Amino acid sequence: MITGAGAGMGRALARRFGRAGVEVFLSDVDLPAERETVRLCDAGARVHLDEVDVSDADAMTAYADAVVGRSGPPAMVFNNAGITMVAGVLEEDDEYARRIMAVNLGGVVNGTVAFLPHLQAAGGGSIVNTSSAFGFLGCPTQSAYSASKFAVRALTDALREEERGQVRVCSIHPGRVDT
Repeated sequence: MITGAGAGMGRALARRFGRAGVEVFLSDVDLPAERETVRLCDAGARVHLDEVDVSDADAMTAYADAVVGRSGPPAMVFNNAGITMVAGVLEEDDEYARRIMAVNLGGVVNGTVAFLPHLQAAGGGSIVNTSSAFGFLGCPTQSAYSASKFAVRALTDALREEERGQVRVCSIHPGRVDT
């Protein structure tokens, strides 16, 4: 299961897993972009797409239940959806900065809370949370993004300790990614 599959790393993951013949469940708020991702996956791939806003906890819970109802618990959950803006702290659009936190951190929380019980019941699986190199080092003109990615890293570290190996939990911290 991959969130943020309409572009970037989510699209690249979907294409790679699709080419490998893995059944893939994709979600994004941009359904036309997600359809393009499906088109780019190999024709034989088993790809399912849904329009889901990761910042909506109820929508993510319903989505997780639907995915599990169709194919059982996924082996891997990629909480990947993310957005950013480039602006100094005083120039940031406050409403959009809050949206960044809702998508980048809230989406990881919602995806984890929605899928984790299913993975636990199945006896395992993996949750992969997309943080960023800016989750280690704050970036000028991207304070909201950096804050959200620091929080994703901390949440993932805490969850890894809680799970102690039953469900594998990790965060990834890409720098500039040319997808």
